[in-house]
Amino acid sequence: FDTWMHVDAAWGGAALFSDHYRKLLLNGLERADSVALCPQKLLGAPLQCAMFLTRHKGLLTSCNAACAEYLFQADKYYDISYDTGDMSVQCGRKVDSFKLWFMLRARGPEWFQLAVENALSCAQYFQRAITENAFFKLVRTKFEFTNVCFWFVPKRLQLASRCGQAETDEWWAEVQKVTLILKERMVKKGSLMVSYASHPCKKLGYFFRLVVKCVPPPTTERMDYIIQEMVAIGGEL
Repeated sequence: FDTWMHVDAAWGGAALFSDHYRKLLLNGLERADSVALCPQKLLGAPLQCAMFLTRHKGLLTSCNAACAEYLFQADKYYDISYDTGDMSVQCGRKVDSFKLWFMLRARGPEWFQLAVENALSCAQYFQRAITENAFFKLVRTKFEFTNVCFWFVPKRLQLASRCGQAETDEWWAEVQKVTLILKERMVKKGSLMVSYASHPCKKLGYFFRLVVKCVPPPTTERMDYIIQEMVAIGGEL
């Protein structure tokens, strides 16, 4: 179709490091013209560590080269292909991908695979646990990746649900208020910082978005703590 296919893998691209999830979630990625990857996110690389990858050799140079003579001379005593500044819009800025290379050298690819698979395992554990808990309502029932989106439903709204009053506009308005109040109380107590979001295009009001990352390594005990703490603080709202 003569169309450039770009894949935004800033978050989910970390699945590349898992043999299992690479095949399951990123099959065909190699056919993309370009891919954005941000190891600073799920993998916990030091900021800033973002990269733009393309399979078209020489394209980055042809797009970005300014050929500034005061920076890049052709008569240097070494191979000038090592002067990578003209390949990137960043020019002389330190190469972000070096941090990922250093992590790979220090920890090895096996660490990355185990870290990614552990994060996904803990996220799945959390989603299964809240599926069976009346205080929680999933935004999407299908597990997709390490961000789990849900609403918190306190006791009084659970009672309304059992009385056949659930999912009216008024009921949803109360659920969204709970999201904001519970977030504030958890932060002020100093126990949890779970982000929240909304999706107006899908008419989805404020919901919690738990992001399970590789660093520090998550555990099932930590997932249980999140559930218990949210119930303890928000159960009576």
